[in-house]
Amino acid sequence: MISPVHQVLRDGTRERHETLDQGLALSDADLDQARYLAYLRALLGWLEALRTELLHSGVHVMWVSPGYTTSNIRNVALNNEGNPEAESLMDEDKMMSAEDCAREIFKAIEQKKRSLVLTGTGKRTLLINRLFPSLADKLIYKFFFKGGQLIK
Repeated sequence: MISPVHQVLRDGTRERHETLDQGLALSDADLDQARYLAYLRALLGWLEALRTELLHSGVHVMWVSPGYTTSNIRNVALNNEGNPEAESLMDEDKMMSAEDCAREIFKAIEQKKRSLVLTGTGKRTLLINRLFPSLADKLIYKFFFKGGQLIK
């Protein structure tokens, strides 16, 4: 049996790029997003397996964690009551633009990076999560919740 990945290589070009926008550095963010985070972790595991399987095939596999970027998603995003959010809960002046994010991703693809984390918060989160996972859980919860209510 031929794996779907090898079929793609057989049918496509020799060099391909796979990227993944995975949110905030695979951190344990919002408790309501447990399924989303489980999906991201599963997808990351799949990408790591894919990278290993295709190591000598010329395929470039990279995951990307851009953090929050400015966009119009708030116009269609729903709040916890199912109504349009309309306003961002985040300070968008401090966020990277979608255009800047795309430029960074493109540069990383050209450089064949394995992963790309674009924010200082994301980089710190990864480091703390690897060294002190329990502390990371508490800090991430504190970042997203105040008084038991989701604020971001």
